[in-house]
Amino acid sequence: FAALLVMKLLDYSINTMSLFALAMASGMVVDNAVVILESITRQRETGIEPAEAATRGAAEVGLAISASTLTTVVIFVPLFFLTGIVGVLFSQLGVVFSAALGASLFTSLTLTPMLSARFFKARVYKPGTRIGRAVFAAGERAFERTENAYTGLVSWALAHKGLVMLAALLSLAVALLAARRVGSEFFPEEDVSNIRITVELPVETRLEESDKFAKRLNALLDEVVGADLLHVFYRAGTSEEGFASVMGGREGSNIIEMTAKLTRPASRQRSAADIAAGLSNRIKGMSGVVKLQVEAGNPMAQLLFAGARPISVEIIGYDLEKTDTLAEHIKAIIQGIPGTRGVTVSRSPGKPELTVQVDRAKASALGLNVASIGQTLRTYFYGRAATQLREGGDEYDIFMRLREDQRANFADVSAVTVANVYGDEIPLVSFAEVKQSQGPAEIERLNQERLVTVGCAVHGRSQGEVTADLRQRMRGLGVPAGVEVRFGGMVEEQRKSFASLFVLLAVGVALVYMVMASQFESLRHPFVIMFSVPFAFVGVVLSLYLRGYTLSVLSFIGIIMLVGIVVNNAIVLVDYTNILRRRGIGGRPRPTAQRLPNALRAKGMELEEALKEACRRRLRPVLMTTLTTVFGMLPLALATGESSEAMRPIGTTVIGGLLFSTLVTLVLVPVVYSIFETRRDVSE
Repeated sequence: FAALLVMKLLDYSINTMSLFALAMASGMVVDNAVVILESITRQRETGIEPAEAATRGAAEVGLAISASTLTTVVIFVPLFFLTGIVGVLFSQLGVVFSAALGASLFTSLTLTPMLSARFFKARVYKPGTRIGRAVFAAGERAFERTENAYTGLVSWALAHKGLVMLAALLSLAVALLAARRVGSEFFPEEDVSNIRITVELPVETRLEESDKFAKRLNALLDEVVGADLLHVFYRAGTSEEGFASVMGGREGSNIIEMTAKLTRPASRQRSAADIAAGLSNRIKGMSGVVKLQVEAGNPMAQLLFAGARPISVEIIGYDLEKTDTLAEHIKAIIQGIPGTRGVTVSRSPGKPELTVQVDRAKASALGLNVASIGQTLRTYFYGRAATQLREGGDEYDIFMRLREDQRANFADVSAVTVANVYGDEIPLVSFAEVKQSQGPAEIERLNQERLVTVGCAVHGRSQGEVTADLRQRMRGLGVPAGVEVRFGGMVEEQRKSFASLFVLLAVGVALVYMVMASQFESLRHPFVIMFSVPFAFVGVVLSLYLRGYTLSVLSFIGIIMLVGIVVNNAIVLVDYTNILRRRGIGGRPRPTAQRLPNALRAKGMELEEALKEACRRRLRPVLMTTLTTVFGMLPLALATGESSEAMRPIGTTVIGGLLFSTLVTLVLVPVVYSIFETRRDVSE
């Protein structure tokens, strides 16, 4: 409710990103209350009255949960300052997520102790039914055995610190090796049950022939896709408004754009990408195909990136012949790289055209101007709406142009007449020359420079792997003088976004450290806690590798989240160890000052006993908070259906990183804490 209130105040809508944030927060908002409740329960079991137990329990772990929540929230602060696509997509996610966690901290420090004081009358919880008591007793016995085994593991680790550190370093080395096998891409390709096909026929193809080809293509779709095909829509030709060009597509009498709607992913055996790959292979074999593009991704993503393809090489230069030759060379290179399909060059071959060269002096002497000549020729051969017919409340355009047999060949253009300002009909050939020529259908420009783009889709390999191969093969490419070659489209967006996210990650780590340093009033203890962060990356790499996912912007956001999440368990352990060292293991209070004299500091066995006791007492809340977060992320990691490809990587990233980091934290953090504290005591 707090998150929804913040969304209302900031005029946010309920959309994919805001719901994404709430889904991620669903498993974490209970973590603070779990730690508070566990602490109050332990106090109550010692015989303290409910109200005092609630006060002591909340005070005991209040610093720890405040620090852990702030570290999770602060990691999103740099996200608000990101620009570009990543900033647009994820700034709202950070605000909503932070609002939910902030509210959970407030309620756990206020509402949870109050309810505990009112309802925790019994010293020990006992289920009311016989079966419930049996299950509860069995669970407690199992957990006691787990606690004893874990305490024994911590004792062994403290006695063999060198082996533990060596094992930790080996796991990092394994992760680095596995990271080379994890591909990268900008955004995961989503299966939205759509396939878009763009076919370009020879430029001289008439619209009627394109329509016949489209019907053949429709029949091929029925054959290849079969029962998975629901609807097909196609169009060919040119609209007067240029609708397709506005939407990032292309138009022409020789261009066919077709969209196939498939059944839902859960009811199909093949993904949309697999179907698209099969269609691409079949369509390439059809006669007359000059260019082919078959895409299965989200069409909204295509609009977001202005129709950019996964791999895009931009060739900038004024000389059309040089850039066309280079584009064909790069096209051949891309076609030889495994995992590429649908390689296209943006610039079409020269289009046959008729050029009317007007002699302006003659035209002016005959009472004509270029504007009237051009408008007359357009009316003759393209046509225009001359007037409207109104009938029964409806209006119909009356479209006027020459009959088809009067506009079918070269001679028909030369035979037309143009009316001058006096109303006289002047033959076109008397003041103009009609020539046949060939010219580019369009010339693309980027920053006022001529541009041709070679692009392709990716299937079976990651975008990063294909891009790396392409860069390798293009190193010896001879680029003519005056021509520039560079990567663009989604490759460039990925590079810029990853660079921004790396900076965000570094800033986030620094902010997390500063928050912990202010909470602990120490520079050493936060450093010990930060040892849990690298092993979250180990879990991320292994989980992505095992599930066959790539490192994308979404999984990168999951990694950034982990920096603030994985330190929470270590904060709980270190904070409680400090409390025990101040009080004494038996619970006898020591001087309340934070800075104790050297004579009162725990050393030797007392340090290790404090670590063992802290690990034993905090094992339950650590496991509970980890599992609540994991189960909260599980629906994202196992999501099915349309667009689930975007959710699964971030869920897998958080789960894998958190689980591995928790396992390592429970053993490594006590060891590192012992090493640092022992050295400090010796030096003092």
